[in-house]
Amino acid sequence: MLFRSSEEEYKKATEYAKKALSQRWLDDILPGFEINFLKAEGKWNEVFAHYESLLDKGDLSNGGINHFCWDVYQNCDDQTVIAKCIKWMGKVTSEQPNYIYLDTYAFLVYKSGNKQETKRIAQLALEAAKREGQKTQSIEKLIEKVD
Repeated sequence: MLFRSSEEEYKKATEYAKKALSQRWLDDILPGFEINFLKAEGKWNEVFAHYESLLDKGDLSNGGINHFCWDVYQNCDDQTVIAKCIKWMGKVTSEQPNYIYLDTYAFLVYKSGNKQETKRIAQLALEAAKREGQKTQSIEKLIEKVD
């Protein structure tokens, strides 16, 4: 759940947490709260920078990249961030061309406005879904949108 957009409330909550919780709990909880707060504030460039740092340190798997990029597809309208996520998903799908990753990639490309590339990637996703025995309704609907 995302925080309501209020920096003052966020600061109060983190101050309280610092008093009430052990350092181990703080180290575990506060980074996620900070990311959720940045998302609620619409600061997707900062959220992306956080995930990019994780990737650079080797702390972000292809599954983690996919999860973050799907969040971007669903919640972010910043075309710069979307373009960066498209590059990430391009790399991920070249390494692991499975349905879940291709699906995210196709939807991100769709959100960027590139219908021709969306159709190409969505077709790959559809083929992968059929090979993997996955449901195909959502990717088929996407293909219909770009036809």
